[in-house]
Amino acid sequence: MNSAYIDGLEIVKKELKKLSKKYEDKIEKENAKNKYITIQGGKCYTEDDIRDMYEGDCFDGRAYDRYLDKLQKKLNQDIYGKSKYEYAKNAI
Repeated sequence: MNSAYIDGLEIVKKELKKLSKKYEDKIEKENAKNKYITIQGGKCYTEDDIRDMYEGDCFDGRAYDRYLDKLQKKLNQDIYGKSKYEYAKNAI
């Protein structure tokens, strides 16, 4: 094959990798926005949000623990709804 042709293919390959990385980052950012739980009509994105509602006497201690577990599960999921622990369990 022609050397210039191979060099051109290398450039195209490099550009495709850049574009792939760019859009993977955008997908991650978009998915991070969607990782929340709803408690009494309010969106909670972090443990601090849940703690603030708990301190405001919106729910009791048992519900606080449940909501924390629910949020942690939501935050550890990928775009397919599986956690990294489920993938590791399946690999073994």
